[in-house]
Amino acid sequence: DEFLPVSALSWYNRTADPSAEVSDASSKQFDKRLRNRLIVQKYIPTLQWQGHKFDLRVYWLVASVSPLLVYYHDGIARVSLTSYNPTDFADERIKSHLTNVAQSLSGGNETDRLLNLATRSFDDLDLILRKFVASDTKRSSHFESHIKDDPLGYVRQRIKDALTFVVDAFRETALNPDGCPADNCYVFFGADFMLDENLNVWMTEVQYGPNLAVKAKAKEHVFKKLVPEMFAIVDEVREKQVKSAEVAAPLLPLASAKTWELFYC
Repeated sequence: DEFLPVSALSWYNRTADPSAEVSDASSKQFDKRLRNRLIVQKYIPTLQWQGHKFDLRVYWLVASVSPLLVYYHDGIARVSLTSYNPTDFADERIKSHLTNVAQSLSGGNETDRLLNLATRSFDDLDLILRKFVASDTKRSSHFESHIKDDPLGYVRQRIKDALTFVVDAFRETALNPDGCPADNCYVFFGADFMLDENLNVWMTEVQYGPNLAVKAKAKEHVFKKLVPEMFAIVDEVREKQVKSAEVAAPLLPLASAKTWELFYC
């Protein structure tokens, strides 16, 4: 559970045989080039989507840095189009470990059908989680009743908990109002998460300025509400702050935050 210097690690070649060690010469060369520039994480065997690996892309909005207001929005599930084997790293199977939609559809095989198979809604995710919790009786006893009743709600809360740690980490630096070039600022972010079979969430990436291109139906459904509400929220914050300069008035709640949920203030 510790972060180790690169020199303390044994390097492995993720090929068809993931346990095969790289030669000492390759290890030393790799070590010399990238010393102190890597974070190494244990490979997480993930919960599967009908035999396929998947992850979650969610969205969060820093609607204001003064005061700090941060909102969460559901996103999409990104499903690999190749059946998943967590121990198979052969070149022809490597895409089974990738959930990035562009990577899944690379090679000229992008069609509307495949795009919609690789990009799924949180309603679909809710069904997958409910079936998983209900189908495995041995594992089901591990979950508390509130998790079994609403597994998606449980996962969503764990995601917001993780994002709270991110906001805490950057509150005094990137989200500090002293660094804002105007009276106030807002920022739109994405974040990616994986789930394991205990419904633990694992953050894999935070994205500044996530892709707004809409091709898949599930993403279009999300963005039809997400985007206009996001700008309405920012505009409402601005209008209330201008008015409060004249007459003191509370900033919260924001009437425009309908599908966005405040999780940090």
